Amino acid sequence: MALSAFERKILNKIPTERKTPIIVKYVMAIARQLRSSTRAKFSDAEITKQILSTMELVKDGSKGVLVVRNPDEKKYIVFINMPDQPFIVDTCRIHLRSLGVSNITGFNAILGLQRNENGEIISVDEPQNQLESVIRFEVDGSFQISPREMEEYLQQKLELAQVIVKDFKKMTKALLQIADQFNSEAKATPELR
Repeated sequence: MALSAFERKILNKIPTERKTPIIVKYVMAIARQLRSSTRAKFSDAEITKQILSTMELVKDGSKGVLVVRNPDEKKYIVFINMPDQPFIVDTCRIHLRSLGVSNITGFNAILGLQRNENGEIISVDEPQNQLESVIRFEVDGSFQISPREMEEYLQQKLELAQVIVKDFKKMTKALLQIADQFNSEAKATPELR
């Protein structure tokens, strides 16, 4: 696939010592999904740095949520990596707001990642790969909670959401079947409509 002008700029901002094939594919896969508002708000160098910062959490798949204090500001940076499922971003945003977060900026991307037995990434965005959500939010507000407490809180809420949506595909399929049945019955008896 040919790179866009934006993707070429991002590629050129990856430090030479980090330009492994896996990292390049990882960065490009996220860059392709960034919204124009994110692209407008941050420089190419900042975007590349932000994407690369998610790699520390994602590289071995051992931790689902990580919250760190931004050393330059009174903000926290929230990193999330987990198997993709419906409502991850909404769950995060709702629960961050419930903690007093007033401003959330950042990105979320869905990547196909294949991992070896140690959890390390061995391929990116191949059709057979497991889909994973990668989220990086910078948050600020009037929250009175430590990064560790926020991390534990979000991990708990995301695990709960995971249980709730476990059968989401089955429920959706069942609802579509019922809707098809109602449509068929309505067409078969137009006089009763």
